[in-house]
Amino acid sequence: MKRLIFSCAAALALISASIAPEAAQGAAQDSTLVFDPLIDGCAVALGAGGSLGTKIALGSGASDFKAPDVSGLSGFDRSLSFPYSRVLDKASLCVEGTALLYPALFALIGEKDEYLGAAASYAEAMLYTYAAKNCLKYLFPKARPYAYYASGLSGDLLEEADESFPSGHTALAFAAATSFAVMSLKAAGGEPATPWLVAGAYALAAGEGALRVACGEHFVSDVAAGAALGAGIGYLVTSSHLRPRNKAAGETKGLSAGLTGAGLVVRIAM
Repeated sequence: MKRLIFSCAAALALISASIAPEAAQGAAQDSTLVFDPLIDGCAVALGAGGSLGTKIALGSGASDFKAPDVSGLSGFDRSLSFPYSRVLDKASLCVEGTALLYPALFALIGEKDEYLGAAASYAEAMLYTYAAKNCLKYLFPKARPYAYYASGLSGDLLEEADESFPSGHTALAFAAATSFAVMSLKAAGGEPATPWLVAGAYALAAGEGALRVACGEHFVSDVAAGAALGAGIGYLVTSSHLRPRNKAAGETKGLSAGLTGAGLVVRIAM
């Protein structure tokens, strides 16, 4: 019953997201996304290395997990915790996959010469979010909700039983939504479909967070932390790829690259 009530409340929150497009209608198409082969190449390599390194460090943690004491839970976490549900866990993975692929819709509203900048900013946001959530899980181990309900754990449930904080799936979903929102509202804000697509991205991210709680993998506080982490990194990384649009020449200052009808073009604008 408690799981049903939580799911209904989450559904109401998703319905309220339909108001977002009205507030975003005034977004201006005043920026463009740029791709710098050298800087972005190094940034992606750094993010990939950090993701791999933190994943290895996280996996090398202590494996002698002990059943947690429920008295250590805050009243807020205890009120919205659930036993593990494999069905809802699988459902959350499907929603996450959709959320991570969703930013590809930028191809419908963005300019072709912005595709590389959009892809680079999105890849960097994902990699840095993944590395950051691994670091937090390693530094601040916390038992997952299902560990309080099950007397014996095995397999992946046991291996990841102390990795509740923050919710990595939620972090990645909100990083994807925010990265897509920044690139779309700033570079393609004049398109009628843009605010609705942005609302869809955040609806998927919110749904992912709700499912991670409902399936017993995370507490609400873990999901809130993951959402803040992903949204923050997604905003900062994607914003760093925006440059003022030169309306006269149709170019941006500095070194950039983009796709055109003739293929990949690298240009330098002073």
